[in-house]
Amino acid sequence: MPSFHGGKCPIFEGYQFSDSLHNGTIPSSLFSLPSLKILALVGNQFSDQLGEFQNASSSPLEMIYLDNNKLQGPIPRSIFQLPNLAYLTLSSNNFSGPIPSLFGNQLWNCQITNLVVSLASSRIASFSQLGRIELNNNSLQGTTRRSIFALTKLEYLKLSPNNFSGDVDLKYLWYLGLSNNHFSVSDCRSISTSISFPKIIRLKLRSCNISKFPDVLRSQEEMDHLDLSNDKINGKIPNWIWKVGNGTLYYLNLSHNALEGLVPPLLGLSISTLQYLDLSFNKLEGSIPIPALSIIFYSLSSKNFSGEVPLLFCNAQILVLILSDNHFNGSIPPCLGENKIGLTILNLGGNAFQGILPKTFKEQCTLETLDLSRNQLERQVPRSLANCKELEVLNLGNNQINNTFPFQLENFPWLRILILRSNKFDGTIGQFLATHTSPLLQIIDLSSNSFTGSLPSDMFKSWTAMMEEGKCQSRFLSKGSTDGYYQDKVTVVSKGQERELVKILIAFTIVDFSNNQIYVDIPKSIGDLKSLHGLNMSFNHLTGRIPASIGNIKDLESLDLSRNNLSGEIPLELTKLTFLEVLNLSQNQLDASSRTAKDCQSITGAIIFGSHLRSIEM
Repeated sequence: MPSFHGGKCPIFEGYQFSDSLHNGTIPSSLFSLPSLKILALVGNQFSDQLGEFQNASSSPLEMIYLDNNKLQGPIPRSIFQLPNLAYLTLSSNNFSGPIPSLFGNQLWNCQITNLVVSLASSRIASFSQLGRIELNNNSLQGTTRRSIFALTKLEYLKLSPNNFSGDVDLKYLWYLGLSNNHFSVSDCRSISTSISFPKIIRLKLRSCNISKFPDVLRSQEEMDHLDLSNDKINGKIPNWIWKVGNGTLYYLNLSHNALEGLVPPLLGLSISTLQYLDLSFNKLEGSIPIPALSIIFYSLSSKNFSGEVPLLFCNAQILVLILSDNHFNGSIPPCLGENKIGLTILNLGGNAFQGILPKTFKEQCTLETLDLSRNQLERQVPRSLANCKELEVLNLGNNQINNTFPFQLENFPWLRILILRSNKFDGTIGQFLATHTSPLLQIIDLSSNSFTGSLPSDMFKSWTAMMEEGKCQSRFLSKGSTDGYYQDKVTVVSKGQERELVKILIAFTIVDFSNNQIYVDIPKSIGDLKSLHGLNMSFNHLTGRIPASIGNIKDLESLDLSRNNLSGEIPLELTKLTFLEVLNLSQNQLDASSRTAKDCQSITGAIIFGSHLRSIEM
């Protein structure tokens, strides 16, 4: 196995500040230590320029890790004069300027603008020991030169994502990551038979404009990871695809292509090592392919599969099962609720499943996401669902489920998203939304049901995730590793339109109680939800005044209180909502009887001429 496989450094003579908080200048003397072979300064706050290396030609340095800092300025020329250099990573810094002109023509025809690691074509052969190159997560562009593949010890090449183009000639590598570029890949037919073709172990060609399955795959007997997703491959899946790796393949991602027809029989997969299989978002059709017993991640969202889900799934070891947006029918296999091996994600949304939800969710339920939305399920939610205390996403929207919700939200301490819209739920909303609910709740949609009663004054006080004023988190709600992960998605009504959120920001918050039978006043505590983005309580029987505290929700983008019995004046505090895009207060009993003309003009003027407002109904 190649020495770099696994990504961890061996025990070494080196100097390490990794994952610390050191800042300022890296002492130049570090690069001149006479016995130093490995220098690791990853994940610090170094921000100055790198000085030239002293006595570079006689330095013993073999590995340099400087990524995830704030280094700036040009890359020193002397770094490319280190005779023993085998590993260099400078990514996630702020380098600028051209590649040192010492080497003549650049390997990459570009100006280095952000994150930089680079080599020069005319002297590339001098790096005879170079075994690993990483240029990932940059904004680099240009055409690769074949001289890079003349490195006889180059084992690991990762260029994703960038904007490189050109041909890639695979000869010596065991790891090749070219995702999110514009490459074309030379296959076996374009390589001289005198050249021994490499034994690629991991091949990542996501978003590379690949239009067919590379023939090079046929000869790969040790490949364990193959990603051809989000390309332009059309036609049928070849039968030989299951033989790639000769029993070593554990990861196969063919999603987001134009593949069509039936999935070839997964022959021999009962003893396969395949653990991750994603065939979603293609034009494939037919009945559901039975996965290998070893499958852990199985995704088949394709819109064309049909039939019933066979009970053979009960014997699988699946942790993530995604069969959404197809034409599956019949009942949901009860065993999926009784899963004994730890099912964490179950997404059967957007099908034609009928009958009831699985009755028995085991006491050790490990579900984190349960999406059964957009089906024809009926009757009530089983009480055993309360055993799933790890739930983060519960989506039962757009079914025919009736009766009361059988437990309070305090049963789910990790719940972030609750969608019950467009069902036949009834009962008192105050009982359902008790004082102690999930503190992480960020999206709650109870719209188009038959909930009744009043909104308790303290019901919002435990929703702390909606109270963090001015928070800005770019993290998405997703689960799993970078190689194979699942990203939750839900459909919500926001700004008056139905929107599918494919990437759900942790900071995105919505409350939708519309189209129910809720009455009495809107509690003033609604103003405590200071990070709320959308609030919809339309089509109810709300009375009283619009709370002035709504003016505290400074991130609010959509406010719909229409079709109620609200009265009194429009609070002047609404003029503070500078991010508001949609405001609907129509079909109420609002007035301005005690307002001065100047105040009324101030309210409507601030709303109508706000920098974001695009829709207003009063």
